[in-house]
Amino acid sequence: MKKALFAFASTLLLAGALHAQTPTQLARAEQRLSHEILNAYLTGAHPQQHLLELQRIQRQLKASVSDPEISNLLSFLDLCIQELQGTIHRPLTPGNIEIVSDLTTSIDEGSRFILSSAQESRHLAAR
Repeated sequence: MKKALFAFASTLLLAGALHAQTPTQLARAEQRLSHEILNAYLTGAHPQQHLLELQRIQRQLKASVSDPEISNLLSFLDLCIQELQGTIHRPLTPGNIEIVSDLTTSIDEGSRFILSSAQESRHLAAR
């Protein structure tokens, strides 16, 4: 019984390690999803699945970052994601397109900043 529990626990830990992503990978995924959400909205598709994935990645990213500047940026991105949640269900109008475009652009730019910060800190650590 103990061996079976140990094997099960080991499998769970291994599975968690395989799905663990670095902040860089998470930021890239946020960038990709921001583009997919905008494209889905513009084509009349329902981007809800993309938004749910974005929210999941945002939670993981927030849990993996300790830098106060990045944490503040992530709080802003949370607000963008919340606003996006309320907007993607609205009809496709020029005003709504502009709102979705602005929000997804903010998410994309925030993700780029996180990526550049991660690369910069890697270069500083290598010195």
